[in-house]
Amino acid sequence: MDWAWSRAVSLFRGYFNREPEKKEIVRLRMDQDGVGLVIGLVDNITYSPTGDADSYKHEFEQAGRPSLVVSFDGKEVYLIGGSFRFTDRGFIG
Repeated sequence: MDWAWSRAVSLFRGYFNREPEKKEIVRLRMDQDGVGLVIGLVDNITYSPTGDADSYKHEFEQAGRPSLVVSFDGKEVYLIGGSFRFTDRGFIG
């Protein structure tokens, strides 16, 4: 198990307070060509955590919003930059 995988498992345990099941931690396929389209800044994100019926909305701080970037083929979406972190309490910042 590599360092990044171990960190992901630890963060998962802290956030969900349980062990991850198969396919709840994945390897990310980053665009091999490193080319993406910057679509704009993200004001907020709404998400439903795995196994949770509730959805959560996080408003990013105005000065620290991440950029929404889409891969050159339009098949992957990334939040790049910004001054936020995802912790065992969810998004901070």
